[in-house]
Amino acid sequence: MKKVILSILILIPLSISQSFILTPKNTIKKFYKKRKPTKIKVSPSVKVTATVYHADPKQCNADFLTTASMFAIDSLNQYKHRILAISRDLKKYFEFGDTVLVEGTKVYDGVWYVEDVMNSRYQNTIDFLINKEMPIGKWKNVRIKKHR
Repeated sequence: MKKVILSILILIPLSISQSFILTPKNTIKKFYKKRKPTKIKVSPSVKVTATVYHADPKQCNADFLTTASMFAIDSLNQYKHRILAISRDLKKYFEFGDTVLVEGTKVYDGVWYVEDVMNSRYQNTIDFLINKEMPIGKWKNVRIKKHR
């Protein structure tokens, strides 16, 4: 009796392992599918020309204290918002609310927020919203890219 039970105990695992080995290859392939590499979306770094602007009726439309994204600007300290206006051709890379890292101006480098668009006559250009007493300028070959 002991021999019969022992032989059954030995044969059951062997038959299971044999059935696993004898399964069709496509079953094993389905189980061990190769993973497709995931595409990592890298934010583009774009070279632009940078200028500055003020929330002023002469430089904006009649509702100069509201950006194109409907963000309300503080009239006493416009710079505190760190608002960036982009030319319309850059809308393929950035949208309202994006956080953007700016490099190449030395004065206004850092993190800015896309909340406004420029007039359609501008191409490949960004505008920093600053206070009137701050330094103005025009910078070429400024790099901008999405920041987190």
